[in-house]
Amino acid sequence: MLFTAFAILAIAVASNGISFDYFVNGGQAAGAEETGRTGVASTA
Repeated sequence: MLFTAFAILAIAVASNGISFDYFVNGGQAAGAEETGRTGVASTA
């Protein structure tokens, strides 16, 4: 599970800064329309 957390962080950084709002809001800050890849990673 720790690996998944790092993977999500890496994707967030690669996606040009979803920023910490993504994590603070449990992954809801960045909508699916913003980046589908993050949505997939967060459900893994």
